[in-house]
Amino acid sequence: KVWRMCFFTMVLSLMLCHIYNPMRRAVRDGQKKTLLFYIFQDCDAFFSLCTSFVTFILGFSNATIFQRWWRLRELCGTVNGKTVDTAVLLASYARRESDLDELFRLLWLAHALHVHSIHNSETDATLELLIQEGLLKAGDEAEALRHCNTLASSTPVSIVYGWFTKRFASTVIRDLPPAQQSGVLQSVQSNISAMRGAAADVLMYLSTPVPRAYTSLLEIMVTLYVLMAPLGLVPRLLWMAVPGCFIVTLIFYGFMSLGKQMLNPFMVRPHAARSDDAFDTQGFLIGTRAACREVAVAVFQSSNGSRSA
Repeated sequence: KVWRMCFFTMVLSLMLCHIYNPMRRAVRDGQKKTLLFYIFQDCDAFFSLCTSFVTFILGFSNATIFQRWWRLRELCGTVNGKTVDTAVLLASYARRESDLDELFRLLWLAHALHVHSIHNSETDATLELLIQEGLLKAGDEAEALRHCNTLASSTPVSIVYGWFTKRFASTVIRDLPPAQQSGVLQSVQSNISAMRGAAADVLMYLSTPVPRAYTSLLEIMVTLYVLMAPLGLVPRLLWMAVPGCFIVTLIFYGFMSLGKQMLNPFMVRPHAARSDDAFDTQGFLIGTRAACREVAVAVFQSSNGSRSA
């Protein structure tokens, strides 16, 4: 779309050059200025006036959208990073492999629900998928999540983190000496609170998008500006207005289109199965699980080996 607009403004500026150049030569030779000549001159002045205004509005808009985009990336990174951090603590203090497997299952279940909440997945199909993956147990667990109004909320994630905290607390109280219990529980609970809060903040950002009226008005302003660029640049640059219009359109219309694509960084564009400008949440999920498994194998075996020695 951006390249089409660039090509259109270049062609338009080339046509206007052929119209304005004879008038410019006639005026230079002393002939009377026509109404069309004055229109070109006035468009030049008006284009200069609009440039500062459109630059300010577009710069402010893109800065705000990028800040929002990066904040969502940070929140997803918090969930991923704290999940791996929690896996380190679990592998370090768990005494039984069965407890470690169950705690990892609940930890990954919460992470998976976080990803599905972002994409507003259908409840029954998502729960069946989680059961097939071995993350969710059919019966009481599945029914508890089905009672939630939707998976696109922080409630299912909070429920699973509650199950995790309860199971971990019982494991710590049973296997660790009293002197270590409070410190371990506090460290893990701090991570759980950070993950739950970050997952809820992601949904808060997605549920309060940038007002559509604002983005529509911005698009109208920028579109009118780049369409007016040939009229504004031809009297000033003449034939150089052709590449000049290409650059102006590429910068202003390109950054406006880029900002629109960054409004929802989790949205996959319809032209492809995966968009390069969308966050790969499934990649986050798979990478985090792989990191947790590697940590569990290395740390759990090392911890148990040192205890046996």
